[in-house]
Amino acid sequence: MNPSFFFPMLLYRTRVSPKTPRDGKLEVSPRAAEQLAAMPAPLAIVVNGERGTASVTTMECTCRKGEGGDRHVHSFLQSELLKRLPVESEVTVERAGGGDAVLVSSAWRARSD
Repeated sequence: MNPSFFFPMLLYRTRVSPKTPRDGKLEVSPRAAEQLAAMPAPLAIVVNGERGTASVTTMECTCRKGEGGDRHVHSFLQSELLKRLPVESEVTVERAGGGDAVLVSSAWRARSD
């Protein structure tokens, strides 16, 4: 039996942006987005214990993250449940054991700057 069936797999760790409570989008790495997009849609999501659905979205832009203003793509996990995450909280995005759901959990930590 595959042990990953029982244990969640960490996909990404990040801070919640000030935009997330407005648009329900949590930015994730391209690799995490690729792994999430491989799951059956719509994605089943559990955010701090609450169940719902989610999708993977992308946005092309020319922000400072692109070298020299080159076009590049940002990837997001999007769900109405993500609007409830506290701004600046640290979150983990995991694939549930068995790969049937996305788990997002937060732990509030005061900023140190």
